[in-house]
Amino acid sequence: MAISPKKGLFESVRFYWFSDDGREALDGTVRIGDGEMVLDIKGDNGPYLIEGNQREHWFEGMNTLTTGGRVEAHWAWLGEGFAGRWLENGKEYLLWFTLHRGG
Repeated sequence: MAISPKKGLFESVRFYWFSDDGREALDGTVRIGDGEMVLDIKGDNGPYLIEGNQREHWFEGMNTLTTGGRVEAHWAWLGEGFAGRWLENGKEYLLWFTLHRGG
């Protein structure tokens, strides 16, 4: 079973977080390689650099930057985009993003 659409670098990715407080959005890039996916997210609430490792049918990783919040993330390909769980400093969010080639 495929867990991602294709390998490569995806720029101008819009990431969405949903919680009881509403919706937030930030821009970043995604790099997909063999068994890994890196989410590089900029913005006022970041930055975040999530180095995700492939598990069975999903990715999981933590924020590796000391300037951002403590983040644990899990996400999976759902055919139209990626959806997952984002846990930041004890607060849980639903994560959503899609991939498009180019800037």
